[in-house]
Amino acid sequence: MEAIREDEGLWRDVYRERQKRALDRPIEQRVVSRTTKAVFGSTQGPDARVSTNLYDRVSLAYATAQGDLRAENVEGSHGVQGWLVIPVREASRNRRRVRHSRRDDNPYHAEILLPDEHAQNWEDAEVHLRAFLTTSTWQDRFSPLP
Repeated sequence: MEAIREDEGLWRDVYRERQKRALDRPIEQRVVSRTTKAVFGSTQGPDARVSTNLYDRVSLAYATAQGDLRAENVEGSHGVQGWLVIPVREASRNRRRVRHSRRDDNPYHAEILLPDEHAQNWEDAEVHLRAFLTTSTWQDRFSPLP
């Protein structure tokens, strides 16, 4: 697969209606809260990374089908609600790295790796999550992909 370009986007599945409402608003109205932090639940720990997918390389049908499959493992989910789309250009700022991490069941998987010193606890990682919330766009599952 070709290298990830800075003009691409990365998508993060959103499974809960409450998270959708928190993210489907103008950037200046988004806040870091328990609800929005939950979108990035796997972000803390010594090997912290944000699991994403290569947004610009898939169709809406593929993103929806894959999101709905993953939603089956999320308690209280009724399917993927939409996606938080983070530009690679923004995801790779402040010493973060973006890498393609293809999986057998997902050739479009990618990860945002946080700087080591910011991956030890939630408070250190939060600065990056705030950046993602203020530089991303919301893509509802019922809207066409650009």
